[in-house]
Amino acid sequence: MKDREWRKMKAEGEWLKEKGNIDKECWKLVDAINRLPGLCTIESCCGHGTSFFMIKVSPRKVVDLVPLLYYLDECHNTFSGWWCEIYTDCAMQPPFYSIVGPKGAYEEADQIAKLIREWLDSPEAQKRQRERRKRRWFV
Repeated sequence: MKDREWRKMKAEGEWLKEKGNIDKECWKLVDAINRLPGLCTIESCCGHGTSFFMIKVSPRKVVDLVPLLYYLDECHNTFSGWWCEIYTDCAMQPPFYSIVGPKGAYEEADQIAKLIREWLDSPEAQKRQRERRKRRWFV
């Protein structure tokens, strides 16, 4: 995906957030995912107790998914039943990723969001961000 298209999608996501078009049960995890560098949420649904919890994510690069996938793993969040799917639509658009969780896993989603925020606010993550910004100028 071109950088300009990705930035436009990220801006549209911010607009949706301001308009309140995100299920409140998804909000904390959507916000945490959007804080991760290179990731942009494009759709979400809490499942309303009858279907799976789902957040669609568009990464700038596949490697940008690593921190999110790390915290979805059961050995890092102690919750089972969270996974990531990759697929495209009927028009064969660039692939997107769907983060899926169990039905009614709202508290688990909040805990995963908390883990991501804590990591983002850690000195280790801050240092990684500074190094990443430096590399971008020389790549």
